[in-house]
Amino acid sequence: PFYNAAEGLGRSPFMARMSNRLTAYDVQTGRLMAEYPPSDDGGEASRLFFLGPPLVLDDRLYCIAESLGEFRLLVLKVSPEGLQLDWSQSLLNTSSTLMQNPTRRMCGLSPSSRNGLLICPTEGGGVTAIDLQLQAQRLMSQQQQFGGNFENRWLESSTMLSERHVVMTLRDVDELHCLNLADGTLAWKKEREEGLFVAALYDGKVIVVSRGFVQAY
Repeated sequence: PFYNAAEGLGRSPFMARMSNRLTAYDVQTGRLMAEYPPSDDGGEASRLFFLGPPLVLDDRLYCIAESLGEFRLLVLKVSPEGLQLDWSQSLLNTSSTLMQNPTRRMCGLSPSSRNGLLICPTEGGGVTAIDLQLQAQRLMSQQQQFGGNFENRWLESSTMLSERHVVMTLRDVDELHCLNLADGTLAWKKEREEGLFVAALYDGKVIVVSRGFVQAY
């Protein structure tokens, strides 16, 4: 399954579309198997905008979407009948300034998972951790918040997990952050400088790709 923007109301690629859909295709035939929300759904689900491809865990799809002025985690159940909403959780309310910035919908946000925790980045200056062992119904007590800077950017918002840490880049934050996985507190942070994206975590080091060179921290 992957996400695909449906027809929107914007007349320019730089204008925000109203909604898109998550679609699933048969790998061998390319035939459309399921979509969410269904094309005949005219309710609140039709105003969803999926911000990136889903994380697949067991028979669930974990997706980050924008809905009615907030970032939400949507958990979809895969069944013979198609894609069905299992549960959802609010992650962050979007500000009016963020709503006016269409690039927030071009960052490819996807959750990451390790040791029963689901790490959900947002393009709104925050990241939320959810305990899947508690059916993902309660937010963890710690939530790390950051300021915003839309002039200096990473190429993508991403999270990479090690045994004890979350290494994270947010497109609206000009720093590299490392959080403690257990409680979400800040372990360290570093200025982005010329960094474009984090390529990997390897042998206790963070590999950052810059323009014309690679660095390991």
